Amino acid sequence: MRKLMTSIPYPQEETKKIHLLFDPVHNFKNIYNCFQQVKVLECPSTLGRSETFRPNFAHLREIPFKESHFKVKQAHKLTLKALNPTNLEKTIVKLVDAVFHESSIGAPKYYSKEDNTQEFKDTAEFSEFVRTMWNILNVKTPEVGYEKRNELREPISEKNKLSLSFFRDFVNFLIEWQDSKAPGLTAETFLTKQTFLAAAYLAEYLLLDEDFSSVLLGMFQSDPIKKRFGWVRQLRGGIYYISVRQILEAEKKIRILSLVKFLGK
Repeated sequence: MRKLMTSIPYPQEETKKIHLLFDPVHNFKNIYNCFQQVKVLECPSTLGRSETFRPNFAHLREIPFKESHFKVKQAHKLTLKALNPTNLEKTIVKLVDAVFHESSIGAPKYYSKEDNTQEFKDTAEFSEFVRTMWNILNVKTPEVGYEKRNELREPISEKNKLSLSFFRDFVNFLIEWQDSKAPGLTAETFLTKQTFLAAAYLAEYLLLDEDFSSVLLGMFQSDPIKKRFGWVRQLRGGIYYISVRQILEAEKKIRILSLVKFLGK
């Protein structure tokens, strides 16, 4: 099998590079779908652990039942839709974010101490790994790290490269997990390591070669493209599959609308 590359030379200028990384949003959703389908994962003894741990999706489903009579719930994001989505709902990022939300991590941590059960702790630690990964890849503003009091959510810079260290640790974690053949992610989802490596190389390239003062990895997502195509489809009557001609016609309408809006100011 041919090894995936993190970057290739830019055809028009050899000193430049085209960096190849999978969309972090899709990685986030794929991990969620695998966790829900496999239910019980068997993760390797790494990332500070001395032994393997087994996160279980059933633990997350159990928490809403524990808190069903509580006026104040710790895992308030764990709704029925987030824990039991339809095939279409599995693509909704808001539901994925709810499962790996800080409150959804804190609840199993609390009950692992309250009930003295290691299993809940395993589930919480795995969810926290995934959440940390998403927090780093989703940094879109320079102030979010300060506002959330989380150094890992600050922009990557020469003074702050903690995120890059986490990426490399997580890549080693995924490689060891995949090599162990233990119950876990699909072969396609294990390719999440491609995004981590490419993002790390991209950040270092921008800092060293392009003289960027800081890097916001949340800018390297497909959301703007999806938003544009969604607008184009709506202009064509909500049709999912559209032709090149329809795209060009819709683009003309978008430009006219933008011009009218600009002149109106």
